[in-house]
Amino acid sequence: MDVDILYDKRILNFLLNCPHENVALVDPRFKFTGEEVNVFAHKGKIAGLGKKMGDSKSCVGEAIGMYRFSRSTGEKLAWGLKMMLKKRGGRMEYEDVFDSIAKDLSMFPRRIPHLPWIEIDTKEDLAKAKKVIFPKVGE
Repeated sequence: MDVDILYDKRILNFLLNCPHENVALVDPRFKFTGEEVNVFAHKGKIAGLGKKMGDSKSCVGEAIGMYRFSRSTGEKLAWGLKMMLKKRGGRMEYEDVFDSIAKDLSMFPRRIPHLPWIEIDTKEDLAKAKKVIFPKVGE
């Protein structure tokens, strides 16, 4: 889970109660700005993640930064991260690892309903979190 997310506690239930072992929570109500991590799926399975739009027809929404993995998938991601760090050094995001091995994983998107959440990256995000999201969390 990303540490900069303020979210309605009901969202966590969608992660914990998903029938799939490997899941990424996705908000289908997003607007492409180039900052969000888009999730692309093919035949219901995640085929890629990234900040570039790519094929808009296969985009199922924005990853909200909450994931669940089986032990074996976690090990594959850890290995992928290690390999990518060797190649790139510190110039990468963890989503780059997901994207590079997504085709080799059985990872599924799970859409969340219209519940409040926000990733807090900027002063503007923090102001919105305080004014708009926090009052709605847990309603």
